[in-house]
Amino acid sequence: TTRSLQTLVDSEFGPILTNFPFALAPGASVWVTETAVITSTTINTATWTASDPDPAISDSDSATVTVLPESISLIKTVGTDSSVCAPSDAITVAPGTAVYYCYKVTNNGNSAHTQHTLIDSELGTILNNFSYTLAPGASYWITKTAVITTTTINTATWTAGTPIPPIIAINSATVTVPIVYLPIIVK
Repeated sequence: TTRSLQTLVDSEFGPILTNFPFALAPGASVWVTETAVITSTTINTATWTASDPDPAISDSDSATVTVLPESISLIKTVGTDSSVCAPSDAITVAPGTAVYYCYKVTNNGNSAHTQHTLIDSELGTILNNFSYTLAPGASYWITKTAVITTTTINTATWTAGTPIPPIIAINSATVTVPIVYLPIIVK
């Protein structure tokens, strides 16, 4: 029997069709699309009901969209050469030595991050909503100089995000800079 009224309800979108006049003949097919921006894993169930004449007949099916978590990785190193990122996260220096912290972030996610904030527990805010497009798979690094007078352990937190929709990824790293006091020889 040809069914002339179609109703489609989705568990996430709500009603898509309500008693829509469309003659659906036996063995015929029709499809409807709906667009959505998905920011978290979503499972939704759609129920199609065809009626007129009665009795109404229905069928349901589900679809799952899995959203991978956005992530970044942060590598923090320290050295005494300002032209390169040091290979280590710990060094030994004399008091009053200038050291160069290198903060290298990599976008491990699927979305570009366009705003960046970098805060170091000892050096404070290094970047505050810095505008830079960090594409998926890309890396970016920045250095910060500090004169070390005492043993220092500091932690950095890099927050990368996109204004709309909000996607935030945070990671931390720790660097230790022990101070070696050199003996004073008086002659």
